[in-house]
Amino acid sequence: MSIQEKPDFREEEISSQQVADFLKAHPDYFENHPELLNQLRIRHHTGAAVSLIEYQVHSLREQNAQLKLKLRELVSVARINDRLSERVMRLALTLMETRGVEDALALVDERMRVDFNADEVVLYLFDDDNKLPDELQLCSRGPRNGRVEELFANLLKTYRPLCGRLKSEQLEYLFGERADSIKSAVLIPLGRHAGLGMLAIGSTDPNRYHPGMGTVFLKQMGALISTVMRCHLS
Repeated sequence: MSIQEKPDFREEEISSQQVADFLKAHPDYFENHPELLNQLRIRHHTGAAVSLIEYQVHSLREQNAQLKLKLRELVSVARINDRLSERVMRLALTLMETRGVEDALALVDERMRVDFNADEVVLYLFDDDNKLPDELQLCSRGPRNGRVEELFANLLKTYRPLCGRLKSEQLEYLFGERADSIKSAVLIPLGRHAGLGMLAIGSTDPNRYHPGMGTVFLKQMGALISTVMRCHLS
């Protein structure tokens, strides 16, 4: 009776996909064959070949470093949001103490410059029927006409704050002779469907305001300012 020899499997007879499929089907394979772990070699990004265990340790260290960096970023964002929340709350409390529309306008200008590092502040109110008091000096005013609808179409269609670099025509309309110094800006709609107007905050720093900014606190500020303004104007 002849003894059947074990087949001699050569590398070309077993594909890498078959090996991968086998290991997926038997995830505990290396638990039963731990001696193989130190024999396996993986090309490291430095060019040197390292064992599977060394490779896993290095990968875990890199993942740990990335997680620590992400955690620091989250903590930093949380601290920034905490400070912004305090400033919005302070703005709300002080706005409720104002005694008139001029007082409220002056406060908005001051708080935007002091608490929110604005270089220029323009509160533009829509005045289609010339109903705004003539004595208002701390704001700009004008009808919500075709020119305004064209220049600020995105703001007036979405009713959401816009952040980043405005077009030169928009800057000139809002900031006048100071337009050339404004390199980035925030536009905040005021009132339901921006019916009251808009608040423009400008900075000489081109990176101060950018499209990736969160707008939650900007929306809150817009709601606060428009509510107080309507109370004083009614």
